[in-house]
Amino acid sequence: MRQMHIVSLLRATTWRELAGLAIGALLLTSIVKALAPDSAKPLLHHAGLALPLLLLMAKDIAHAPQAWQRLRSAHAARAPWHAHLTALLPPELPGLFKLDRLLWLGCLHRVQGQPLPVTLPEGVALTYLERGAYNTARAVVFVALLLELPTHALLLHLFIKDPDALLVIHVLGAIAVFYTLAWVIGDRWQIGAGRHVMTEDALHLRVGVRVEGTLPLGAIARVEPVDLLLPTWRHRHGVARSDTLVVTPFDKPNCVLVLHEDAQVDILLHQVTTRLPQYVFLYLDRPALLAAHVDRMRPTVRMPC
Repeated sequence: MRQMHIVSLLRATTWRELAGLAIGALLLTSIVKALAPDSAKPLLHHAGLALPLLLLMAKDIAHAPQAWQRLRSAHAARAPWHAHLTALLPPELPGLFKLDRLLWLGCLHRVQGQPLPVTLPEGVALTYLERGAYNTARAVVFVALLLELPTHALLLHLFIKDPDALLVIHVLGAIAVFYTLAWVIGDRWQIGAGRHVMTEDALHLRVGVRVEGTLPLGAIARVEPVDLLLPTWRHRHGVARSDTLVVTPFDKPNCVLVLHEDAQVDILLHQVTTRLPQYVFLYLDRPALLAAHVDRMRPTVRMPC
């Protein structure tokens, strides 16, 4: 029973969260190694390298049945060899590569001054940039990144005397800053006007290339305001974290879509097809607009999902 609990916990933890835990374990081990006596440093060095790999390996093993099912589906469909290889990988990994490519394309289009093509249908615009803090956060990131390189150049000389090591760290730091800038610029271009669109029968969700999908209004039971932090809200309502999804560019959600228990709606989340949970949290400039429309349309749009 305890083993099943561990497996369930690993499956519920996303790959991004696990990668953060692995990095945290690596940093913690590095700090302990710096404070430990010389005799223990070799052991801590190997442990620091092994612990993140063990976490990632455990996560991969926990998802082995799903990987086997994807491989069998690819084989049954007579997919090419690279599709078989992709089937063995965590879906988030190919999705991350695709997301990275789309963000770099967005950065390129932004630099070239190309407008974002309009892909959403006509309807009621539910904006999330007018009153949100996304643009402010983006400006803060720009300032922080521009200050990163001169700060590194001043501080690293105090701790590292080897010129070759300094050069490598400076180059890696410059690459990281450039990469982050490209992602921030590309994300802003992909978000465009910053809006979801509500038509007569569906809510079209879009947050750049991070979230894309269509949610039938018939799948929505109700819309509720949210004025608490998510952990507090989940605890108060007895909702598990795995039953929630946050769809915002940056801001804290201010409303939640409660879906019918039988609703089965798939969207693209970070370029991975994902089944929507029962509780979908949004940030909207005017959440009352969505709630009023859903309440008005509910008697006419309820249908099997």
